[in-house]
Amino acid sequence: ILNMAVMAILLSLSDPCSNGGMCQDRVNAFVCVCLAGFRGERCAEDIDECVSAPCRNRGNCTDCVNSYTCSCSVGFSGINCEINTPDCTESSCFNGGTCVDGINSFSCACLPGFTGNYCQHDVNECDSRPCQNGGTCQDGYGVSAAVLCHNTGQCVDVGNTHLCRCQAGYTGSYCQEQVDECMPNPCQNGATCTDYLGGYSCEQITYKLEYYRITFRSLHCTSSLHESNIVFLSFSAFLDITESTVVR
Repeated sequence: ILNMAVMAILLSLSDPCSNGGMCQDRVNAFVCVCLAGFRGERCAEDIDECVSAPCRNRGNCTDCVNSYTCSCSVGFSGINCEINTPDCTESSCFNGGTCVDGINSFSCACLPGFTGNYCQHDVNECDSRPCQNGGTCQDGYGVSAAVLCHNTGQCVDVGNTHLCRCQAGYTGSYCQEQVDECMPNPCQNGATCTDYLGGYSCEQITYKLEYYRITFRSLHCTSSLHESNIVFLSFSAFLDITESTVVR
């Protein structure tokens, strides 16, 4: 019994639990309660949080105490490298080209009449020799206003680019969107706004008020020991009847 007591004292003094684990004394034994991130009989084993491969898109995982960090590949960000970093800017593509985001890169979808990685080159439509019988081909810049600007918008050449002057009721870089004149609602007093091309109208709900003269007649009977009298009483009144009035 003495040897067991001495062993317990020695174990207590030597703090058998590693990495900050708390030692709980038992009869002829002890138990280690480990801090988060550690495990094992004496809390000596560091839990590897990278085993579950939390880093996405080929990110490198570094194990820490009760946590991990991800070193992301080029083009990605976020705690787990889950975010594709945007590569498109307003000036990525020229001549109205649409920027398509990739992984650490982008591409441009060009409008008809333009080509190049950034839609920076004007297509020479005369290369295909479309003019016959000795006709001379003259290449224009880009495409015609009818193709570039929608809804009869007017195309204006501005240096190495263009702009579209939209007809009333249209907006957007290429006049492709119809303006909603009802946003925000310009109508007052609860009127309903109806949008149409280049304008709007307000519809107000109206109520019709009419007066009706209604005559009521009742039969009033009186009686006595010697005679019976029948008296007719009448009166009239005005009633206000509207569309929301319910007469019962």
